Amino acid sequence: MKKIRAKSGDTLCTIAIRDGGFLNCDALRSHAGNASKLLANLKKGTKVIVPSLIKKIKIKAVGNKHNFKKKIAPLPNIRFVHGSKNLPYRQDSTLKKLSISNYPSDKGGQYPAGPSGPNEYSTLPALPVDFTYKDDAHNDEDTFKVEVVDPLSTVDIIKVKLTALKPVYLKGKVDSYVDFAPMDSNVADRKIEIECKRVKAGLKVFRSRYIRLVTNKADFDAIKINKQGLLVAPIADGIVNTDGEDSLNNQVEVLDQKVRAEYELSSCKASIGPKCILKNEISVGGNSKKYRVKTAVHILATSRGGTGVVSLQQQRKSLFNFVKEIYAQADLSLKLVKPNIRIVNPPRNLIAVSNEVGRRAQGGKTIHIRVRIDGSDDNVSIKTKKGHSPTATASRLVIAIRETCKVKAVVSTNPPCIGRALGSADILVGDPQIQNIRLTIVRADDAQAIHLGRITTTQINEFSGHDSHVGTLHERVLVKNYDSGKNHIDTFVVGTLHQNSFGEAFTPNKSKLKKRQPIDSMVNSIIIKGQTQLSLTHAHTTIPHEWAHILMDDSHIPSPTAELITSGAPVGINEQLVNAPRRIGGGDYNIAWDSGNTGKPVNKLSSKNKVVMSSW
Repeated sequence: MKKIRAKSGDTLCTIAIRDGGFLNCDALRSHAGNASKLLANLKKGTKVIVPSLIKKIKIKAVGNKHNFKKKIAPLPNIRFVHGSKNLPYRQDSTLKKLSISNYPSDKGGQYPAGPSGPNEYSTLPALPVDFTYKDDAHNDEDTFKVEVVDPLSTVDIIKVKLTALKPVYLKGKVDSYVDFAPMDSNVADRKIEIECKRVKAGLKVFRSRYIRLVTNKADFDAIKINKQGLLVAPIADGIVNTDGEDSLNNQVEVLDQKVRAEYELSSCKASIGPKCILKNEISVGGNSKKYRVKTAVHILATSRGGTGVVSLQQQRKSLFNFVKEIYAQADLSLKLVKPNIRIVNPPRNLIAVSNEVGRRAQGGKTIHIRVRIDGSDDNVSIKTKKGHSPTATASRLVIAIRETCKVKAVVSTNPPCIGRALGSADILVGDPQIQNIRLTIVRADDAQAIHLGRITTTQINEFSGHDSHVGTLHERVLVKNYDSGKNHIDTFVVGTLHQNSFGEAFTPNKSKLKKRQPIDSMVNSIIIKGQTQLSLTHAHTTIPHEWAHILMDDSHIPSPTAELITSGAPVGINEQLVNAPRRIGGGDYNIAWDSGNTGKPVNKLSSKNKVVMSSW
């Protein structure tokens, strides 16, 4: 008799077979010293009593050859593998992590090696349903198989349970794992029973079909018939607790989940307590280093002091679900930074000098502005000076505003629009979040014209090709007032955009001339249509898409339609389709952007603008 400490994943059967030479756990279960340990799985370090094996002696004739069969070799085991084309199964590497696939869930095949990629994902072959090796599934590095070794099984197909495990957090860190709760609307898809087929006649090894982890219900449904997908979607509800912290559901990360595989050993004959179950748990995500994209969200109010175009809870729910769902393909998530998510008043406090054209002053002309702030009402006037740049004129006007109105006023110079030599200059007067500011142009007769930037509805005029690095008056008055730093992404949620776009982004343009780069208060900002945050059936990929412009620092991809960074809405606004634009091409997939740049989407997403990211 001896005492054995259980290893991770051990059962009474595995200990009985490995350490005692028994066929099953009967001898261990019948020993009084193990009465409290009749569990399907033992905790690591549990002491188990292993009785001595009673040996049987068989007498055979000397000088003859006799065959003896070892019934319990190889030892029972369960593991996750990707598989290989030619290696014996024992030499295949054991996976340490599982990743989210970048393919449409029902597709396989290999992307062409050239810079253009396929025109449509629909040209790819279907995901194979075979148990054997298949190039069309193996080419996706994120597919996996479950392998079971059961030396005493007599059947050709066995059943294995796969379960997605929810992380439990303590002080922001993962503390433990549990099954997802029954009230989770997708709980049924987070636990599947898969088939594993004997690899070859006579072998004691079984392998499953190719399986993918998916974060979207449409992806799961497309491959559920053959149990080739397991759902690991986020579960954010947008609720903030009374202590100001996010609800536990908001905290759940796709990339913090685990997957558990369980198989009931055929050799276990237990009549007391549960039968012995082989179990293995593996982490989700992290083939590359994991990062979080930092963001602050500013929701435009419908009126001063009014409600936002999207509620705070709905925005939080949408942000945490949509970004985590899509960016998990690239081992990314998000992190809120100050001022977190807030509702902002429509600003009406910008004075633009020579908007778009960047003209110098004629001189000797009058700029007269009426400035009303809360209860005050002042008039500010200057004479223009010949040859002064927009910035020089704006700086003189700011001095006059400060002296007359006793209010904060700042100048910022805009880069020139395409085709112009000079940029315009903007003046922000006061703080529209806490002050009611109204500006009126009384007189401005210089050719260096004066315009007011003010938002009076929730519709925003969006930029065109010539001012995409500068922004329109509408965009600048919104972004400059509520900009909270260039080292994260400022996300602005408005009612609509006047060209009916879903969103737009101010990318760094690092590869372009300085005059084609947005200034600090505009760069790394996006503006999106509020309706995209209200429903899964209305272009819910908008924030991940616009963020991708900033993270990749690039334009659109002309094809294929399913790529996240494809222009427009190639499948319509309801993106709950397998070929919807939710993919971030990975592996060896090289593609061309409209800009002429080429690269791998996953690599570009995590490497081109690291200033807006933080480590996990």
